[in-house]
Amino acid sequence: MLSEERDELLEETYKLVKSNNKMLKRMRRGALFSFIFKILFWALMIGAPIWFYYQYMEPIMNKFQSTGGQSSQMQSMLQQLLSNDVIKNLSIDKLQKLNQLLNQAQNINK
Repeated sequence: MLSEERDELLEETYKLVKSNNKMLKRMRRGALFSFIFKILFWALMIGAPIWFYYQYMEPIMNKFQSTGGQSSQMQSMLQQLLSNDVIKNLSIDKLQKLNQLLNQAQNINK
């Protein structure tokens, strides 16, 4: 009689341990998937703007920078032209247009 009760208790304990083990495995698996998802999420949140910048914004920024260099060259050429004696022979309309071009070049550099 005592051994039958002990056997029943052992079987019950064994069943409880089995179900507890299954539950713990599920919890560990869930924690692992959660951890992997968080790493992927933050990698995407940090990596996406960097990828976007290099993919789309860098070529645009390079264009603007190269245009800025060209406008400063144009500005120096106009200043050299204004300092020469050739400019004295131009009409007032042409001088005003040159002055407008010079102002536009200065505004581009700002």
